[in-house]
Amino acid sequence: MSEDADRGHPAGRLIEVSGAVVRARSAAPLALNEVVYVGEQRLLGEVIALDGDVVTIQVYEETAGLAAGASIEASGGGSPTCLSRS
Repeated sequence: MSEDADRGHPAGRLIEVSGAVVRARSAAPLALNEVVYVGEQRLLGEVIALDGDVVTIQVYEETAGLAAGASIEASGGGSPTCLSRS
C-alpha cells in the first residue's frame, strides 16, 4: 500500500495558529469532533468548533513550525452531525 493511500482527504488551509488551537478555512465538509491531520507533519487534531467555512481545531501535538497556509486533511471520522457549505 502506498503512503498516499493512507492519507486523508484535503480539507483546507490554516488561517491562524495560536498555540495548540488553530483555525482553518475549510474547502470540504467537516464534522464537529472529526479527527484531522494538520500540516506536513500530519499533527493529530480534532475539530472543536464550526463557524461557516472556518473551523477551529485543537491540535494534540507540538505546533512549533506551523503557520498560516499549512494544509489540513480530513480523516473522515467524527460525529454524525456534519455541516457542509450550501
